Amino acid sequence: MKCPLLSELPLPPVGKTGWPWTEGTLPLTPEFKKIKNWPKISIITPSYGQGHFIEETIRSILLQGYPDLEYIIMDGGSKDNTTEIIKKYAPWITYWESRKDNGQSHAINKGFKKSTGEIINWLNSDDFYNPGALLKIGKEFALNPSCKCVIGEIQFFGGEKIYNSRMPEFVSPEKTAGYSYISQPAMFYSSQAHKHIGLLNEKLSYCMDVEWWLKYLLSFGINHIKQIPDVLVQFRLHKASKSVASSASFTPEAVSIYYSLAKQFNLEDKMDVLERLSKVNKDFVFNLPPQANVGMIGKVLDYYLLMRGEQHYALLEKQKAKLAFAAVNPQSIMPEDLKLLKKLKLRNNYIPAAALKLFRKR
Repeated sequence: MKCPLLSELPLPPVGKTGWPWTEGTLPLTPEFKKIKNWPKISIITPSYGQGHFIEETIRSILLQGYPDLEYIIMDGGSKDNTTEIIKKYAPWITYWESRKDNGQSHAINKGFKKSTGEIINWLNSDDFYNPGALLKIGKEFALNPSCKCVIGEIQFFGGEKIYNSRMPEFVSPEKTAGYSYISQPAMFYSSQAHKHIGLLNEKLSYCMDVEWWLKYLLSFGINHIKQIPDVLVQFRLHKASKSVASSASFTPEAVSIYYSLAKQFNLEDKMDVLERLSKVNKDFVFNLPPQANVGMIGKVLDYYLLMRGEQHYALLEKQKAKLAFAAVNPQSIMPEDLKLLKKLKLRNNYIPAAALKLFRKR
């Protein structure tokens, strides 16, 4: 489907102006006009009870001006006005349904199974794309046929301040997988990668994207990833969002993923430390993807523990930081990271928490 024009969509609610209400994506510039074969992009929106946000999400997707869009909405049987809003835009939605599901991961997976695009991602029903986001993604895939993942930037809003989030430069697959940074709404994957990795783990409610990203890195490494310096997504922080209301639930799920990885390779020292750092679901199983590079798993866990040590150090949780730092194998990490480890261990061991706090204020 070719994206509709602003004039073709229903009028916006009274008082709504600007993008994506009274403004659409600008006409194609020369850099986009030269693309002859645009890959189809499939976007899935999982939704439940987001009637006050979803219209902005829908319009921001439909008004992308993209030549070949497949848009799927999987609503979990919302009782508010969500379905009324979806019906307004039904002529431009490839498929939608509203019925009870088993949570966000299940809803997204149902959308994945319906999708036929060459590029796939999901956008939650309280976030929205910036103008031209999909054109930038489609261009990168069109110009780089071997690319399996294109990553842009996110802007967070709705909290105390507006700020951008960009994933750090990838220097090694082990560090990238261990630090587990992720900008999911701005990460678009090829259908080839999706077919290889498979669906999201429906046993996860918070870190299903982290687990999928870890599987991707174990399968493909970092060689077929393109990072672009464009803010593609507006990520809304609000009191009912998982990122705000359930922020404490993310860490136990993430730790359980890495704990399962350590367990499968009998890395009992790593398992012990992870248990002492956080609650762990010992029954959770991380299923390795086909042809995973298992040789990098030890280093991945060392980098994960280094990252956790940094977090505990920043929170002045000195004992947990000490545990995490001590469990890192110095021979597994790069020289610059070894320098960091030594510096943080020294400070954490010998500088009192109160002095550390004062030191950081200066």
